[in-house]
Amino acid sequence: MKKIMGLLLLFVTSIVLLSGCESFSGTTVSRIMENNGWIYYVNIKEDTLYKMKPDFSEKTKFEPGVATNYSVIQEDTIYYLGREGIRKIQIDGTGEVKVVDTEEQNMFGFYVSGDWIYYPLKSGEVYRVKTDGTEKSKIAQINSFNGSMTVSDGWIYYEDGENLFRMKTDGTGAERISERVWIYEIKDGLIYYGEESKKGEIVGAYRMKLDGSEKSKLVEGNFVAIEGNWMYYGKKDGFFRSKLDGTAEEKLNEEEMFTICEVDDKYIYYIEYSGAAYRINLDGSGKVRIE
Repeated sequence: MKKIMGLLLLFVTSIVLLSGCESFSGTTVSRIMENNGWIYYVNIKEDTLYKMKPDFSEKTKFEPGVATNYSVIQEDTIYYLGREGIRKIQIDGTGEVKVVDTEEQNMFGFYVSGDWIYYPLKSGEVYRVKTDGTEKSKIAQINSFNGSMTVSDGWIYYEDGENLFRMKTDGTGAERISERVWIYEIKDGLIYYGEESKKGEIVGAYRMKLDGSEKSKLVEGNFVAIEGNWMYYGKKDGFFRSKLDGTAEEKLNEEEMFTICEVDDKYIYYIEYSGAAYRINLDGSGKVRIE
């Protein structure tokens, strides 16, 4: 599962733009991300980004303040939200430059897709800019925007009030496709999502076509993550997975997860309600704490 976005904050505050995973009081590690054989994570107590190999060797510390609030990794570059806007730095810690000069408190977050960065302001304005900082332009004004946004295959999916819309990445062709929907992932022409209750809770796992048609419920569960042909999710009695159509459900373990941070081709990274971060194998075994 490579969520190059944050998602859009779903992550973790009211924005789905955040990448990595949610944090809360007591959390020691957050923003766990995998990229090209490295695991990146934020040490909350130190407010510092680290990277290490999956076997926990070669632990490397970045400069304080780099990529600790909201960050996205694409190939050999880390894009992150700093006090003065969006910045980027090479994964070896060199070549830091500013990309967007906008104060952090005015932004929801950002989404990196190909050569473009898409970012919404709390005023409802949505901009895009090349990853080198050129060709910045305003593409939309969303009056009831809450920060939830996903970019996929030439479309931006976003929430306007209680409704889910999509528009082309140049801001044209906006159309309403559903309501009270929280996107987990877009894969193979289908949107996997949870339904948002009136209390703001995200429940269940569903999927529908990109135009909002052919909706179907898949499983009961939450904090859904997709990797390959499997969907991973939690229930009150443990951690489960099923095929993408909701069949072949199997219980992996008894873990009570607060949120899933990352799923790659070997491991699942997650945070418990205690605030501690762990890694397990895809079959639910091999629990190891990340510190």
